[in-house]
Amino acid sequence: EKMIQQTIDSLSGGDLGIVSIAHRLSTVRGAEKIYVLSHGALVESGNHTSLMAMRGTYFALVSAQESAQRVEEKEELQITEEEAQQKRLSEHSNESAGQRLAKEKKEEEDRVKDINKNYKVPMGRLLRFNRPEWPFFVPAVLGALVDGSVMPLCTIA
Repeated sequence: EKMIQQTIDSLSGGDLGIVSIAHRLSTVRGAEKIYVLSHGALVESGNHTSLMAMRGTYFALVSAQESAQRVEEKEELQITEEEAQQKRLSEHSNESAGQRLAKEKKEEEDRVKDINKNYKVPMGRLLRFNRPEWPFFVPAVLGALVDGSVMPLCTIA
């Protein structure tokens, strides 16, 4: 995302104009003119600073995205902390990384085997989904039989 933003910034200099349609508002922050649309109608326009000062729709969108980004960063931080804790625990355990990896691989293989063994495809439900197409099955099967028998009949004749 940063690389794309840098490219847009480098292209927008000079006499070249760029129209950006963005969902991530950080990509239009440096734009000279920002148009905010709501339900197909123009609601606000201006640069980032003026739109933030108006505290309208653009301000609400930026605030919501920043809030969501902070939540994502917290979750990533928690994940990295959990990974670090697991690493510390694994360093203190008697199990080596190779043994742990082999154990996890075996558990995954067992899970896949269990799914393959116990899962049954619900054919009745699948056929009920196709009920509107049932009248087309008979001509399709007959056509396939005729088409499949033509080549062997031609070799005999």
